[in-house]
Amino acid sequence: MAHYHDLAPCGYFPMLRIDRLLAVGWLELGFEHHRGDPGTAVYAALKKLLEDPWQPVEFLGGQSCNFCRYDRFYSYRNVFIPGVNATYVAPQGILHYIAVHGYCPPAEFCDAVLACPDMGSPAYFEALRCCGWQEELAQPLEQATRWRAKRRKMEVLKAMGNVLVAQIEQHRETAGRLPWNLVELEALSPEGGTWSYELVGQGYALSLTPMENKGVELRWTSRSPEFWQWRDGNETTVF
Repeated sequence: MAHYHDLAPCGYFPMLRIDRLLAVGWLELGFEHHRGDPGTAVYAALKKLLEDPWQPVEFLGGQSCNFCRYDRFYSYRNVFIPGVNATYVAPQGILHYIAVHGYCPPAEFCDAVLACPDMGSPAYFEALRCCGWQEELAQPLEQATRWRAKRRKMEVLKAMGNVLVAQIEQHRETAGRLPWNLVELEALSPEGGTWSYELVGQGYALSLTPMENKGVELRWTSRSPEFWQWRDGNETTVF
């Protein structure tokens, strides 16, 4: 992640080729930022938009909050907010910065958040096109529906994987060691595909592959417990 001053042109997404893509909330330690309270309505609206933000491009990895001393907030998504003749882009961590570190976004961004249509709706994509987004980037409803269905499937599989992680950790606590394989876990529920488990050094890795006869993989490792990785062909999504 990079630092950008609020309302500066955001060069983090050169592949999008969008005019007037303005950065908001790209904070880093060592740079001043505006402080204040944007208000409950803005925070609630932004929180709703960030529940499942549309991503025109995905990146591998993310950024931890540099302002936190311990248990740093980790973000890896971005939210695109259509405004008046401009699109604002903010990292997922903007909610954390507002709630915990006293950050206050610019007023014009707050106005755009309050006026923003529901994420993924036809009105949302129409608003993006009015800001200069190309048709193939501002996805129509059919593509948006597929995108949302994919995100839901990813979250379901992630929840299943988290159950396995909990079972493995419980086994480690009660038996004093990691299980040699998944057969040792009495509560194992291998629905949704074939789970693979391997010991890696002092830790372990879980993966689910294939699913529905497609070359996709859901993978988690105890060395990087903050996120799962979903691989589909050449595409890698962290969530």
